Amino acid sequence: MFTDRERRRLREWLETGEEDQWLLNLFADVRVSMNRITGDVELLTAVARKLREERRIVGRCRLPRGSGSASR
Repeated sequence: MFTDRERRRLREWLETGEEDQWLLNLFADVRVSMNRITGDVELLTAVARKLREERRIVGRCRLPRGSGSASR
């Protein structure tokens, strides 16, 4: 979602409160994207929860039991 530079600058802002025009522009981008990003994070969380429940979150991803391979 953020570049390395944006993460660094946002962390600095959280610590110092210092703002410049570059940060003000980033804040505007965040406000415009907030609803989409929030929805994507909620979707990511739901998918991760389901994968955890199916014990598919770590290691190699696999098809659920009973799913046949299309190449078979």
